[in-house]
Amino acid sequence: MRGTRILFFVFWFLGIYAPTLFCANVQYDHRALVIDGKRRVFISGSIHYPRSTPEIWPDLIQKSKDGGLDIIETYVFWNSHEPVRGQYNFEGRNDLVKFVKAVAAAGLYVHLRIGPYACAEWNYGGFPLWLHFIPGIQFRTDNEPFKAEMQRFTAKIVDLMKQESLYASQGGPIILSQIENEYGNIEVHYGGAGKSYVKWAATMATSLDTGVPWVMCQQADAPDPVINTCNGFYCDQFTPNSNAKPKMWTENWTGWFLSFGGSVPFRPVEDLAFSVARFFQRGGTFQNYYMYHGGTNFGRTSGGPFIATSYDYDAPIDEDLFGLNSNIVEMQTILKHGNQQGGNFNNMVVSSLNDTNNCSSFGNLDHIVMPVDEEQLGLTRDFLGVGDETLRTPFLHQDLDKFNPIESVLNLQSQFGKCVENKKDMDMRGTRILFFVFWFLGIYAPTLFCANVQYDHRALVIDGKRRVFISGSIHYPRSTPEIWPDLIQKSKDGGLDIIETYVFWNSHEPVRGQYNFEGRNDLVKFVKAVAAAGLYVHLRIGPYACAEWNYGGFPLWLHFIPGIQFRTDNEPFKAEMQRFTAKIVDLMKQESLYASQGGPIILSQIENEYGNIEVHYGGAGKSYVKWAATMATSLDTGVPWVMCQQADAPDPVINTCNGFYCDQFTPNSNAKPKMWTENWTGWFLSFGGSVPFRPVEDLAFSVARFFQRGGTFQNYYMYHGGTNFGRTSGGPFIATSYDYDAPIDEYGIIRQPKWGHLKDLHKAIKLCEEALIATDPTITSPGPNLEVAVYKTEAVCAAFLANVGTASDATVNFNGNSYHLPAWSVSILPDCKNVALNTAKINSASMISSFTTESLKEDIGSLEASTSEWSWISEPVGISKADSFSRVGLLEQINTTADRSDYLWYSISIDNDDTGAQTVLHIESLGHALHAFINGKLAGSHAGNSEKAKLNVDIPITLVAGTNTIDLLSVTVGLQNYGEFFDTWGAGITGPVILKGLKNGSTLDLSSQKWTYQVGLKGEELGPSSGSSGQWNTESTLPKNQPLTWYKTNFDAPSGSNPVAIDFTGMGKGEAWVNGQSIGRYWPTYVSSNAGCTDSCNYRGQYSSSKCHKNCGKPSQTLYHVPRSWLKPNGNTLVLFEERGGDPTQISFATKHIESLCAHVSESHPPPLDLWNSDTEYGRKVGPVLSLKCNDHKQVISTIKFASYGTPLGTCGNFNHGHCSSNKAMSIVQKACIGSSSCNLGVSTDTFGDPCKGVKKSLAVEVTCT
Repeated sequence: MRGTRILFFVFWFLGIYAPTLFCANVQYDHRALVIDGKRRVFISGSIHYPRSTPEIWPDLIQKSKDGGLDIIETYVFWNSHEPVRGQYNFEGRNDLVKFVKAVAAAGLYVHLRIGPYACAEWNYGGFPLWLHFIPGIQFRTDNEPFKAEMQRFTAKIVDLMKQESLYASQGGPIILSQIENEYGNIEVHYGGAGKSYVKWAATMATSLDTGVPWVMCQQADAPDPVINTCNGFYCDQFTPNSNAKPKMWTENWTGWFLSFGGSVPFRPVEDLAFSVARFFQRGGTFQNYYMYHGGTNFGRTSGGPFIATSYDYDAPIDEDLFGLNSNIVEMQTILKHGNQQGGNFNNMVVSSLNDTNNCSSFGNLDHIVMPVDEEQLGLTRDFLGVGDETLRTPFLHQDLDKFNPIESVLNLQSQFGKCVENKKDMDMRGTRILFFVFWFLGIYAPTLFCANVQYDHRALVIDGKRRVFISGSIHYPRSTPEIWPDLIQKSKDGGLDIIETYVFWNSHEPVRGQYNFEGRNDLVKFVKAVAAAGLYVHLRIGPYACAEWNYGGFPLWLHFIPGIQFRTDNEPFKAEMQRFTAKIVDLMKQESLYASQGGPIILSQIENEYGNIEVHYGGAGKSYVKWAATMATSLDTGVPWVMCQQADAPDPVINTCNGFYCDQFTPNSNAKPKMWTENWTGWFLSFGGSVPFRPVEDLAFSVARFFQRGGTFQNYYMYHGGTNFGRTSGGPFIATSYDYDAPIDEYGIIRQPKWGHLKDLHKAIKLCEEALIATDPTITSPGPNLEVAVYKTEAVCAAFLANVGTASDATVNFNGNSYHLPAWSVSILPDCKNVALNTAKINSASMISSFTTESLKEDIGSLEASTSEWSWISEPVGISKADSFSRVGLLEQINTTADRSDYLWYSISIDNDDTGAQTVLHIESLGHALHAFINGKLAGSHAGNSEKAKLNVDIPITLVAGTNTIDLLSVTVGLQNYGEFFDTWGAGITGPVILKGLKNGSTLDLSSQKWTYQVGLKGEELGPSSGSSGQWNTESTLPKNQPLTWYKTNFDAPSGSNPVAIDFTGMGKGEAWVNGQSIGRYWPTYVSSNAGCTDSCNYRGQYSSSKCHKNCGKPSQTLYHVPRSWLKPNGNTLVLFEERGGDPTQISFATKHIESLCAHVSESHPPPLDLWNSDTEYGRKVGPVLSLKCNDHKQVISTIKFASYGTPLGTCGNFNHGHCSSNKAMSIVQKACIGSSSCNLGVSTDTFGDPCKGVKKSLAVEVTCT
């Protein structure tokens, strides 16, 4: 591509988009307006939009820019916009938005003088006449009727600008607003009421939150922070009313207005130029020409009376002032940062001079000049250079100009001493310019785009436009940074707009004041990865998470702060919660990650599902909710906050819904949108439980019902569940796998048909978006269990037809057409005519995934071949560490260990004089698991479950004569993460501990005796989990089925790129580390109940976490994910700690792959969403299509396992021919699919013939890809 064409594109891109890409922080100090931290010198000019026509606005603005202006200033004309109260006109010459956008398109800023009193020689000063007739009104004074109307119109204009994102704080061009106009000239006549009115006007204006400064011209008593400015022919002697405000000139009259009966006034340009230069000479940094283009008083708009129709004003729009303006701009660094010094000159000719020699007239220099040592204004005869050095980049006190980045980067050499400045030929190769452009965009692009995020009763509103959002949860610490981009891209490909995540306090601050934002905890990196994919982020700070995460996400040290009570109106807790919440907000701000800064975060959440338990906290709970909302909103993120499951969420916080269904949910205010922050895609797995799943037909039904009944934001919890690495799982008894039956499985593979069917659903919903955001639904019921919702305006129409019955299909007549609705389904009609999708009819492919096991005896991709390659260490039974201690009585475990370890030893010795005494050891514990050792030998092991963690056990034991040692190892399996006061729920042995059946039937209560305690294991202290420490034993026979044993071996990574798991079949319970990284707790011996599973789960009817389960009577989890990024090609180390006893030689690796792809599509299915068209005949012509695509783009379809067109039965992997089947099906499918990575087959008799006339037919296919 030729450099000139590339350059053309670059300049076109910057010219068109630059004005709207940047949000600016506009402030001021005593010297100047400050844009994004940099002082600026501004030349401005007035153009009144209704005094010209939209057709010539761009030309006028461009001529202004060519004349050296930075800003266009205009009044807002109330009587033109609201000629009748409540009836607005923003069209034609009154299209204020179009005018402001035209200014932005030229790369200029805007000063919007709202007033709404204008003067401006405009009829009635800009006031509408109906204002005069409001009872009791008095204009421009402390009068309630007038103030109410003035505030209403001012807010109307501000809101209009905000809706279009036109303030600089939103990325727009408006950097100043004005309230009132020249009131100081007449204020004395209004007495005290006038002074009160000025204060009110300033307060009212600044309360409108424009994000830019306000000014009052000719108003010496303008209250802070409003800037008072000067109007007149000369303003060099003007001084602001505060040393903290800059010297600004809002009207330098370039001429004067013409009156009927008067002669034509004009102002010599020499005098006008003199006044401007004098103003900047004496400390000014903002000057506006009134007018720069005067225009025409069309119609009856002129005031006066006797103001002429011409409003020419002797305004410029020529070249006379161009040289002056350009030289002032080139000297702005000195003007902004230098100190003014006086000087006397012999006449009124004042010239501005750059650091140049041998110049004889003003010239337009085509490079940036930075005079630094000395600068002078005003010489009377020859133009002489003054100064010792002229720097031409690197610049002092100057950033890249965001509107002109190319000019800002042209690097010229420095010259010292007297220098000659001639025009330079700025030759620069296109490649160098392109290098800069891409560098500039690469570095600054993440912060270029800022968004104004608000909401109304229908939806979230981004930059003034309502949006329908599909979101999905991915928890960054439950996967690895290496696969975050792939997970996020698959989410985007699945139709998501937003990624939602909790923030996990205990991961980020494990020790108070010591933070961890690295590796899997690199929250900033995760958010930036989402942004890089072009998606938004919902950041659920909490900081209570629940999430089946250890201790609900709270750090354990929080529990030990004196006087603390969690999640209530408790000062110690609130102080810590606020500190951490502010820490996260500040971290996001530092990286410019909020949408208001150009980042991806459009929502934040405070607290989490507190409404479910609030009643238990009484009035303190209600106070806490109000405090939390106020605290969060005070952090000024620039985006809305939500509280889920919080019906009393205070304004402006949005209350949202969590659950399996939220279609019946209603926000607590008509001003808030209907939002669903957790749609549970499945359920979590517990050790000891069977595997829950949720049919996609039901999940899709729930989503469609939500949007049918007015929802506009829906989040899947989870979209990718991931893995509870290390000791992060909560519960207790939450398994290491957090797969959650999510659309993307634990290993990062898309789960079909769930992912694909939801993708189609999202497409169908997005086809309805314009209708969904335009209006509220009209809902009717055409029959029992039937519901029709219609979103209709003059321009668009979308309909949702629902059958909420669980048993029978139904037919609905709508808009003159008949529609078949399966039970428990929703049909979506984006045009109110054609069905794009029915939630019960799956077009998407399904798949069978499986694990390929590589046994110990295989040489490649396995553990070492012989048991001699295993080394081991025996963990001592009982007390073995120097930091053990003794206490009388039984200690609660969490308060003792502070969760530094899962393990706490309770040890006691007793004397017995009865040889071989048989007795029973009775133990009561809060849980979660227990191993009892008598004289060093394991006597029994017991565990609770997710329903009941507590233990109440009797263990038969044999005592020896003399001293007997009882060592009890209490084990936690994740700390409580949910419920009222969950932080006070304990663990460990709390007693009683009793020896029953002693001599003569006596008992011995050991509970109140002296016990010795040890926190954690000896091996944990030595660090053998890394595989490099401790005295590993390799000489003697490998112990098998021996409790309390550490094992280690080395292995090579399984070949290929498929996800990796370790199969712990043969082991008991413990924890495993790969190359020092904990892959989590393993427990393959905990087998689920035989009850609760069915061969198939009917999606019809309300889903619950107990409805659909599989793997009953089997271990809850045998396969444990090992991220590929944790593996080296060879020389990897696996370390285990086995609590109960197992055989490590049975351990094997497994790699996950897709075994088969299937699809089953009937003649009644809608056409594919990719081919959807709002044309009935087109839809009939396309018809349903069966599509198959290999999961890996490098693979092709190699085998057709099954193909049947007719009445096939069964599911993927178990298809059967029905009573009729086309004999051509297999050959047709083979021809279409073999050797291709994807294939599409029309489901019709045109393709396959008709094997059974009069019968509804379908096509079922199963293939493999290699």
